[in-house]
Amino acid sequence: MQEQDTHLDEQFCAAEGEIILPTLWVPTGCWWTQNKRGGWRKKHNATSTVKHIALLKAIEFKNQHPDIVECIQQTAHVHAWIIVHPLTGGRFDPENASPMGKAIIDALTVAGYWTDDDSTHLTGPDYRPGTRAKTQDGCRPIGIHLKPINTKEQAS
Repeated sequence: MQEQDTHLDEQFCAAEGEIILPTLWVPTGCWWTQNKRGGWRKKHNATSTVKHIALLKAIEFKNQHPDIVECIQQTAHVHAWIIVHPLTGGRFDPENASPMGKAIIDALTVAGYWTDDDSTHLTGPDYRPGTRAKTQDGCRPIGIHLKPINTKEQAS
């Protein structure tokens, strides 16, 4: 597998027009996967916490880089990737982190990065494997890459 296929090479991704948001650190107690068992309330609490953390980071990035977020907002369609960093060197399925990805996409929607996260505005999120990572201060890293597809003027 080539590095650009896994989104490990951030210089390549940036050269391809992707916007790389700061790494989001998710508390391990809130990390929820498709395979995790538990009641709906536990899942709701975990994903709500992740959405709140992602919303705060999205607003912070928007305030620090208004020109980049404006570029995304002026786009008719955005492709999103979620980069999932495994904690071990064994096999894993990045798409099992979809509850985390959905919470992050919802946060970006609430923050105003796009008007809606439906298929007319957003492709993905597509899940890609990241590099093996260790937890830091009890948190796991997750990456977000966004690529504006076309401008609103081109879409009409």
